[in-house]
Amino acid sequence: MRHCPTCGHPYSDPSLKFCLQDGAKLTDGPPFDPEAETLNLDAHYETKPIELGLEVIVQLEGKGKQIFRNNQFAGTRGEKRGLEGFSIRIDPHISGLTLKYTVHVWDPTDKRKSSQDTTAHEGEWVGARKGESCNLSGFTIEPIGELAGDYEISYKAHISGWLEDTPFFINGDFCGVRTKDRRIEGIQVGIVRKR
Repeated sequence: MRHCPTCGHPYSDPSLKFCLQDGAKLTDGPPFDPEAETLNLDAHYETKPIELGLEVIVQLEGKGKQIFRNNQFAGTRGEKRGLEGFSIRIDPHISGLTLKYTVHVWDPTDKRKSSQDTTAHEGEWVGARKGESCNLSGFTIEPIGELAGDYEISYKAHISGWLEDTPFFINGDFCGVRTKDRRIEGIQVGIVRKR
């Protein structure tokens, strides 16, 4: 049985393609009855999952600020250019989920060769500001918020003087070194929803 999706008129002739009342293209199956209780709360409806992404902004020594996306390598390898600062944000925003990151920073102008850990939250800048210089040697990134347990953030770095990148670290593990003679040249960060 075919019917008109506009007026609901049924047709038993399989050769008809269009409604004789209003000209709408006929469809197979029973007509829609707005008076009937057709809502099935147990029906399974597929929804398209939200595509997760990150915006990673880095400041590279001698190159300035550059923007990268989820799982792109941000920086250089073997060019001896230090990563001087970065900010990360989830794009698009997910309610109930945010990021916290901590960076191990060395000030190259400090004669005492002291270092410190600096913490920032999603979208905040950490590291050198415009006209400043610093060496980042290690960092952590972790998801926080009520949905943090549903997501995994992974990250790795290229450290000056190393032939290979570090392995990937996840959800707050320290990546890098805590020594002044090594610095991060680039990072790669990605986020996924756990299955």
